[in-house]
Amino acid sequence: MISEIYSKLQQSDPTLGLLSEIHTHYLKKNIPNAFRLRDQWGPWSSIAADQWALHEKALEKAPEWVAAGCLFERRSLEQCTSTAVARAKADFFSALIPHMPIHDLCAGFGIDAWAWSLTQRPVTAVEIDPALHNLALCNLSLNPHPVTRVCGDAEDHWQSHREQIALFMADPDRRDGSTRLGAQWDLYRPHIWPWIDDRKPGQHWLIKLSPMTDLSALRSQIDVEFDAYFIAFEAETKELLVHVHDQAKQIVDVLICSKEGRAQSWTALLNEPFQAGSQSYLFEPHGAAFAARLNRHMPPSFEPLTRGHGFFKVPFLVSAQWGRCYALVSHWEGSLNSIGQELKRLGIQGASITVRESRLSADSIRKKWGLRESQNQFVFVSERDRHFSAWLVRR
Repeated sequence: MISEIYSKLQQSDPTLGLLSEIHTHYLKKNIPNAFRLRDQWGPWSSIAADQWALHEKALEKAPEWVAAGCLFERRSLEQCTSTAVARAKADFFSALIPHMPIHDLCAGFGIDAWAWSLTQRPVTAVEIDPALHNLALCNLSLNPHPVTRVCGDAEDHWQSHREQIALFMADPDRRDGSTRLGAQWDLYRPHIWPWIDDRKPGQHWLIKLSPMTDLSALRSQIDVEFDAYFIAFEAETKELLVHVHDQAKQIVDVLICSKEGRAQSWTALLNEPFQAGSQSYLFEPHGAAFAARLNRHMPPSFEPLTRGHGFFKVPFLVSAQWGRCYALVSHWEGSLNSIGQELKRLGIQGASITVRESRLSADSIRKKWGLRESQNQFVFVSERDRHFSAWLVRR
């Protein structure tokens, strides 16, 4: 049914007119009004309902595509890269990888392929699911960009092009039915690692993995050299991107992606000149730095406050893109009871609490102190051998 609808969307201008009508009249009204139009739309009602349900997520992930009137499919939308992150990755790796054609073997409806097309290199996008392939062709008519779409099997395509193509990209399916496979990269499908083992000299591979992947285990089980990049956007670690190539140096880095579609390497933070001032700050690195274990490799000006390098004291304000940074107000050491008394003495009745390296949760500590949840005060807490450290900070 869905495949037939997607195919029909390409066949005539009246169909595209109906698509425009769905976006104009359906998405701007609430869902009860939309279902009253079921008789008018007939077999189109299911896809209209689908677009309504996916509209907010699509607007968050792919605003440019929503503006162009593109259609979305639930599972692919949940797993796909956002347009901002896709542009940032394509821009960053275009500077590292020679200008050569790229073949995306697990293209879905094509956001990564679209982003690579903006780098002015030939892009071929391969998708095995005919419904998704037809959806991508429909979206190409609404949001034109120079990508060649192929409906076919990833392994067959790789076998046919392995000798002449030097850059492949793959985003294997990280789900088994409705179950997320997470860090179980060996269960992703298609299973592409044997193909990579058999790559020709000079060939590049970019493989998307879950950010929960254990890099040490991956390196011990895969007999290829690769560089690894944790991809971060706003407060989240979105994915792990592995770059397999002949000159790999086993780099581990974090790419901080902006809404404007640019990526900045975490190592840039280490080289950035800072001007020390009179105020001291508490800095908690972005979660992606912990995933990459880069929080343990900071410049001398970042003084670790905790054994596990969860918080740092710095004499300058660090940009929010790298993590959370607050002005230090007070610091206490001792038991939870003694620290709670200090907070009461200051008249603090509520706080947002962040905990690192403790057997206790933020909620249990807040209850112990008799505080309510509040975004007006911030307390960072760590524990070592039942001895607590706490830092009161302000924005």
